[in-house]
Amino acid sequence: MNVKVFTPKILKSGSGLSNLRQFLMSIVATSISIILTFGTAHILEEHKKDNEKRKMAMMIMYDMQQTLDQIATNDSKLVHLFELQMKILANPETFDENQIGLLINIPAFDYSTTIENIFRSNIETINTIGNIAFVDNVSSFYDGRKNYKEVLIDPLLKDAQNIKCYDSLAVLNISDYIYYIRMSYNSLLDKFEVCKLQTGITDEELKATSDELAQLYQAAQKTTPEEKWNKHGQELNEFRKRFKQAVAEGKEKLKK
Repeated sequence: MNVKVFTPKILKSGSGLSNLRQFLMSIVATSISIILTFGTAHILEEHKKDNEKRKMAMMIMYDMQQTLDQIATNDSKLVHLFELQMKILANPETFDENQIGLLINIPAFDYSTTIENIFRSNIETINTIGNIAFVDNVSSFYDGRKNYKEVLIDPLLKDAQNIKCYDSLAVLNISDYIYYIRMSYNSLLDKFEVCKLQTGITDEELKATSDELAQLYQAAQKTTPEEKWNKHGQELNEFRKRFKQAVAEGKEKLKK
């Protein structure tokens, strides 16, 4: 009995095997192409998300750093204000000549809420940053910043507006403000340091960002804030001298 083995025509010749091999290779190549295409797209998308996450975190950390710098400046101003207060209280006759110094050293706290608003209004913030603990610390920091302004600086400015004579200066308790401002600063600084650890953002990165923005700001300004303060202070002193002189001349004429 003869048994015949059936062989498909496509396999009966070398050309058929070659075609099958090419067909299989085509399928493999197509599969690899699809995997690479979607895999690369996924990698690029993840890389984009990481960049966005880093940029948002850097933006927030820079805003926090600026807040701490302002509070540190306020602390320095308050110390100068306290020393000037002690000097004037010990020498009442110097009140008029040092009044401009009192005004200059009264701290203010004006800050932009642009970054905070972006942080608070973006429903995707937690998903974007990907760190709930970091988001919670940032939120607490911004709450503390608002509290610092409303509870400490605003009342201080209100009290400072009443410094119009020696007696009003004598009842201003600057030392208490210094204490509470330093306590507030330390609390915010702790949150800031924790956020740095959570994001891995270094002091060098923050400094580079600050320096870059500072250079842009300086390039856009013809005079520094200090120069403007000095100029306006000199003008104010000149106006006061002329005012006193006019009053003195008027009184002399009235006597006649």
